[in-house]
Amino acid sequence: MITSEKGLFICVQTADCVPVLLFDPVKKVVAAVHAGWKGTISKIAGKTVAKMTETFGCNPADIVAGIGPSIHMHAYEVGPEVVEAVKANFSNSPALLKPSMNNGHAYFDLWEANQTVLLEAGIREENIEVIGLCSFEHADLFYSARRDGSDTGRMVSGIRLV
Repeated sequence: MITSEKGLFICVQTADCVPVLLFDPVKKVVAAVHAGWKGTISKIAGKTVAKMTETFGCNPADIVAGIGPSIHMHAYEVGPEVVEAVKANFSNSPALLKPSMNNGHAYFDLWEANQTVLLEAGIREENIEVIGLCSFEHADLFYSARRDGSDTGRMVSGIRLV
């Protein structure tokens, strides 16, 4: 979701997936992105930056990005289909995938993958903040579908212009 309307909150719900919040302080535009493994691999955050540029005239170099609480690599083991998709879509896949004891599986770094997508989209490295809190690890703070099952609650990450 993208808006330039002041006072309107836009939000995404997550329970391990990555919330990515974007803000262009020059054009006064905000966006909220839900990036699970499929969205990350399809580079949804980069597509959102492109849409902000196309629709609102944003310059990616002006955009500030926040990668919110979500599952960290140490708790996010994925199967062969995800491993192959990461390898096919990310030139830095060796940095994003760490070997697992389970044949064909790996641990996938959604935080680094989304940071890679944002950098590819033209956002400056110093304008990207990764909160670094794992939804799986911090049961006292966050919901986690992987830890608690898919019927667990959801966290809401939102952004608005004032």
